[in-house]
Order: sequence, then C-alpha cells, then structure tokens
Amino acid sequence: MRLADLMWALKAGWKIKRDPMPLFRELASRRSGQRKIFIFSRRTHIITSVGDVKRILHDNEDNYYRDYVSFEQVMGQSLLMSEGKRWHTLRKGHEPAFRGDRLSGYIAPMEDAVARVGEQWAEAAASGHPLNLSRSMSGLMLDVTARALFRCPPPCPTGEFHQRMMEMSAALNQRALRLSPLIRKLAVAGSHRYRDALARWHGLEAKVRGTARHDAAQPSLLSLIEQAARQVATAPADIERQVHDDILGYLVAGTHTTATTLGWAFHLIAAHPDAADRLRREAADVLSEPPRTTRDLSGLHYARMVLQETMRLYPPAWCFILTARGDDTLEHCSVGAGEQVALCMPGIYRDARHWDEPDRFHPERFSPRAARTRAPYSYLPFGAGRRSCIGGRFAMMEMSLALSRLVSRFHLTTVTDRPIRLEAGIVLKPAHDLYLRISPLH
Repeated sequence: MRLADLMWALKAGWKIKRDPMPLFRELASRRSGQRKIFIFSRRTHIITSVGDVKRILHDNEDNYYRDYVSFEQVMGQSLLMSEGKRWHTLRKGHEPAFRGDRLSGYIAPMEDAVARVGEQWAEAAASGHPLNLSRSMSGLMLDVTARALFRCPPPCPTGEFHQRMMEMSAALNQRALRLSPLIRKLAVAGSHRYRDALARWHGLEAKVRGTARHDAAQPSLLSLIEQAARQVATAPADIERQVHDDILGYLVAGTHTTATTLGWAFHLIAAHPDAADRLRREAADVLSEPPRTTRDLSGLHYARMVLQETMRLYPPAWCFILTARGDDTLEHCSVGAGEQVALCMPGIYRDARHWDEPDRFHPERFSPRAARTRAPYSYLPFGAGRRSCIGGRFAMMEMSLALSRLVSRFHLTTVTDRPIRLEAGIVLKPAHDLYLRISPLH
C-alpha cells in the first residue's frame, strides 16, 4: 500500500467514525477505483462508477464472490453468507416464502403488528415525552418478521431486542471495519464485549424455534429453512447449524435494515409536512378498506417513492464488498485475483451526474416517468443480479404499509433541527437513537 493510500485510509477511518457523509461526497467526486484501502486484511478498490458496478454485478458477476469472514460469527453459513451450489440450493429452497401468493398471507400479521405499535405511539403521545423512534421500529420489524415469516411471537421484548441488535452491530463494526493493517492490529479493545454480545444474539434462535408453529399445508419460512438445510448437509449437527444460521440471518436482514430505513423515513417525513400530507391522502384512498392481497397495496405509490428516496439518501446496505476470483479490468482500475472491490453506494447516490440536487429529499425523483431516465445500476437498494435480496418485495410491502398507517394517525415533529450524525457500520444508521414528538391527528 502506498503511503498516500495509507494516510487516506487512516483519515477515512476517522471520518467514518465521526461523520461519514463528507467522505461519501468526496468519493462521489472522485474517479472510481482511485483509492485503495485494506478491508478484512485484503487490498480493496473503492468503486463509485455505475459502469464498474454493472461490470461487477452483471457482466462479469461469476468472477466475484462474497467473503465476509468477520460476519460469519453472527450469521455463519446462512443464505446471505453462502456461495456457489450451497447458495443456489438454499435460495431455491427459501424462495417459496417470498412469492406473490405467499406475500398476501403476510398482510394480516403486518397489520396487527402496525396496530400494536400504533397503540404504543398513542401512549407515548399521551405522556408528552418524545418517542424513541429507533427502538420502536426495531420492535415493529421484529414483530413482523417473527409472526409473518416464522409464525411465532417475538423472541424477546422490544427494548431487549433493540439493545441486543445495537450491541451486536457495534461490536461487529469494531471488528469488521478496519481500513488498514495498522488499524487492524490496534483494534483489539472490546473483544470481550463482542463475545458477550454474540452469545446473547445467538440465544434468540432457540426462542424462535421453540415457539414457531408448523403448517403442513402451507410451510412457514422455518419449515422451508429446515427442508433446505437437509439438502446441503447430512450430519444432524450440520443440519442443526444450518437452520440456526439461517434463522439468525433472517433476523438480521429482516429487522436491522428495514427498521433503520423506516426510522429515517419517519424522520424525513417529520421534516417535510407536505410529504406527510400527501401520504395521508394516498392512505385514505388506498387503505379505506382492510387490504387482503398485494394488489390491494399496489396503490401506495407515493409511500414507495418516499421509501426509495429514503434508501437513496441513507442506504442501509451502503457498501457491497466482493472478492475477485481472477484478474479483471474495470473502467478506471485493474483488480487482481484475491483483491476486493467495495461498491460504495452513497458515492453513487450523492453523485450530481446521476441525481439532480443529490442532497435534497425529493421522492418525486422515483416517479415512473423519472425512473425511465435513470442510469442503469445507479440505484440498487436491494442489490442486483442473482444475488439480489430475496426479501425485497416483502420489505417494501411491510415498510409502505407501516409508513402509511402510522402517518395517517399521527402528526410527527422532529426533536432537533441539528444534522443527525451518521454511523457507517453494517448498515448506515444514526449514531444515536432517533426521537420524534408525536400527537394524534384525530
């Protein structure tokens, strides 16, 4: 590593911890692949070109694979972490849980979960105290994931789950985000906190399996996970480990990213009353009758636009890190076998060449007409190619329903006008919990 790259990596690590947004804007203005750092002990090219993204995720996708060593202790060999034939078998086995006909069956538990959160918000409004939005959204997404996908009650109370998630996320960030060999050697503090957080996190899996309901006529996601595990493993211990890993993988993917996105969405809506009013008008029209199928939710166009704009400004999956199997030539750099590419999405999403006024909250940029003029691969909230998120439609459905229902019941006001400091870890989230002041509309 050149001295200039080492110095830049040290500064980048400091910026990511203090405030990553200036770094993202800097990357948006630089040539893709111009900077190289070390992540997970490997030379890594930072990619911010849509052409390079297309090359990596589509044109030459077989040359790149995921190798998230530091994440394996949290999600093991789950679908999210698997590669090759194992990934294909698991993906094919889990996919029935996310098909159109099954998605309609999740609407009722989603509505119930949102209604429970609505009652909690009403209590918070009556108390006069600010609402801990981050904690509330963690609880909501845990409730939906547990009841809809696993057919079980949440494995722990909202506050406890939020605390476990934050502990696990912080500990994992400390181990994973080491941008140079020097930082990697120095970052040893807190390993005991990591082990303790990991043990508490793994304890959730047993609670899910112990209370989940099975239905032979329509297998739950847990049943599909168990069936797929028997196709990739034969030894009973290996089958048990696969099921364990996939349950935890869905708890992370099904709660952390969506809870973070919804938190940001409510925060943005609170700062933009016109957008809130438009959401209410749409919900009054589309949700006048209880929705029963995905078609009943198809009219929530503006809610989806708000969520898409939220994920552009604050992408939860903000960085995709892949390892090259063989040498490859991108637009502005050459990648050697064994080296990594880090697809830095905020560097693309804040690029004025692709987005007018990129720092502005403007959901209308995701209208159908505007979408037709958008550069391919300039917006990938759920990834792209074969490895796109298996639960993308499920996530958009639960988030648009929650956003529409709760904004229709409550007036939202931000607690502070000061910019929110970001933390760029396994997801791009607020450095501290978000709070809102809420009051009933009727």
